[in-house]
Amino acid sequence: KQWYQRRVRDAKPTTRAICRESCLSMNKEGETGWDLAIIPTLQHNNEVCHMANARWPGVKSDDKFNLLWIGITDPDKVGHYHWVDKMWKVNYFNYTRETGEGKFGLVDKNDGHWTMKNSLTYLARGVCSRARTCYDISSRVKDGEVTFSNNNPDDIVEGTTATISCNENCELSGTSQLVCQGGHWFGPGGREAEEPPEDPLADIHPDRYIPTCSCPQEAEQEQQQEQKKKKEKKKKEKKKKKRGKRGVE
Repeated sequence: KQWYQRRVRDAKPTTRAICRESCLSMNKEGETGWDLAIIPTLQHNNEVCHMANARWPGVKSDDKFNLLWIGITDPDKVGHYHWVDKMWKVNYFNYTRETGEGKFGLVDKNDGHWTMKNSLTYLARGVCSRARTCYDISSRVKDGEVTFSNNNPDDIVEGTTATISCNENCELSGTSQLVCQGGHWFGPGGREAEEPPEDPLADIHPDRYIPTCSCPQEAEQEQQQEQKKKKEKKKKEKKKKKRGKRGVE
């Protein structure tokens, strides 16, 4: 099933701010995460262009009818790009000679290239997106088990809860239950309980709420291995010193 939804908005070109407000207004209970489009891969970029061309076919003489606002930003214009949702990392960027420098990103529906602009008054159409599902975190919890409320780890839709329990004799560090919202896992209270980050430009780690299981026996084994490594290192250093002395003699 599709994990990603997108929709073109505002047939009439608008400023980025108005377009983003339009995307955010699509959020409702049970369907959150709508914002200016996040385009994580080339495939998603192609899908966005195909969708836009199906609605508005052909190359237009005025670029405001060719370009679409998306959620990529470069606030300091230094080539350090962010998505509007900081929990998504920028692993794909469709850079061309026409991209330029600017704070706000748009995609050309005809050839898929991205362009950056500074203007707060530039008018264009826009595209919105949301992540429909969250990813399976089972492999992220070592020495523990994850149980999903919908019993289907292949379709973890909004509102699904994940309950984490540790193996016998292991201790849980963090919350035992997470909830899926807008494509991300949150602790009790969901996204609404989030406090604004100190640095609004800093990326937010998507796994920050996933708990860990600490097992005493395992920790003891790790300590023993660490001590063994230190002893071996000391032996090697002593051998080197002895060889050095023989060389001097």
